[in-house]
Amino acid sequence: MSSSVPSGLIKGVHKLLEQVLSNRANGKVKDVAMSGLETLVICAALFMSFMDMDIENWLETYIILGASASYAILLSVLCIIHSSCTPKGTTTKQVEDAYTATNLFPIIDGILELGFPVIFGGKMWYLPLIMWVFFLAILISGILFFGKIETNLTDKGMAVTEALLLYQMTSDFAEYWTHTRNQEKLNVDSSDSPTNESLASSSYQRWSSP
Repeated sequence: MSSSVPSGLIKGVHKLLEQVLSNRANGKVKDVAMSGLETLVICAALFMSFMDMDIENWLETYIILGASASYAILLSVLCIIHSSCTPKGTTTKQVEDAYTATNLFPIIDGILELGFPVIFGGKMWYLPLIMWVFFLAILISGILFFGKIETNLTDKGMAVTEALLLYQMTSDFAEYWTHTRNQEKLNVDSSDSPTNESLASSSYQRWSSP
């Protein structure tokens, strides 16, 4: 398979998601989906590379690569389906300001934001923390696995890239989830007047998405 195929596929999916997803929360959905696709490409490349190696425990290889791929697919599908079922709204100023501040520090922003789901709360606020536990389990297993086998520098580089992608996916998912737990939507209040003028009056209320 030509190396241009994965690259073309990634660019095509990126363009499609850009057209479908527009606001900031949904922008994170695009980031999760793109990182997930790139993770699957790397998992496939590592598997093909390991096929040429004399690895004693293939079951362990299947489990680690399968867990990474499954995690990437799970987060991507969860974000896409959830965003399609979630009403559009505006994130509260407190949450926006908090993430704007931490996003000034790339790479470590995910670590700085670990406590945000707890601080800002919302329905099922704990889900990002569960995903972080899954990520750490995959990361530790991968480190132990690569510590036991001899592989080339290219494979090690791909493994590190995969770990960074999974980290970024988890961080982006946590940000998306916290944004959607803390949004405001326009509520048209027509009880004050029976006339059409009541359509012009509105108030914002906090809501929790499904």
